[in-house]
Amino acid sequence: MVGPLLDLDARVYGAWCGLGIHATPQVIAAGFAHPIDGHAAGETATIVKLVRISLLGPTVFLLGAWFAHRQRQHAAHVGAPVRYSKLVPGFVLLFLALALLRTLGVLPEVTLHMSERWLFGAGDHHVNRAELLSQTGKWVITAAIAGVGLGTEFRAMKAGGMRPLLLGVLVAITIAALGLVVASL
Repeated sequence: MVGPLLDLDARVYGAWCGLGIHATPQVIAAGFAHPIDGHAAGETATIVKLVRISLLGPTVFLLGAWFAHRQRQHAAHVGAPVRYSKLVPGFVLLFLALALLRTLGVLPEVTLHMSERWLFGAGDHHVNRAELLSQTGKWVITAAIAGVGLGTEFRAMKAGGMRPLLLGVLVAITIAALGLVVASL
C-alpha cells in the first residue's frame, strides 16, 4: 500500500520489496502488484529476494566460522580444532543435494503402469518426482507453521505487554526504511 503512495519507479519498488519483505511468496506478490509496471517490479523483487536467499548459506557459515575462531582465541585453554562441517546445518546440505539432483536431471518423471485393481483405476499414471518433493515440502512447511500458530498462547503474549509488540513494529519500520534507502541507491 505504501509503494504507490511514494510513487516509486518499478525497479526501485521491486528492489524495496525484495529487501524488506521476509517471505518469498509475499515478495513476489508485492512486486507484481506494482500499479504501473508490475512485470518489471515483480522480476526485480524476485531476483533481489533470490540473491538474499543465495547469500544466506555462505553468510551463516562465515559468521559461524568467525564466532568459533573468536571463541577459541579467547578460551582459557585451547580445545579441539574447529570442525567447520558442524557449522553447516544438515537441512542446507540436503537442500543443496536435492538442487544438484534436480539440476542434473536425476529426478525425472516416472510412469506407473497400473492394473485395474489399483485404487485409482487401470492405466498409466505419470509422477514428476521433483514436483512431488516440492509439494511434499510445501505441505511440511504448512504443517510446521500451523503447529507454531496453534501453539501460540495469546495469554502469554498479553502478559508480555506492549513492549515486544512495539519493538516488532519499530523493527519492521526500520527494515522498511533501510530497504528503501538501499533500493533507491
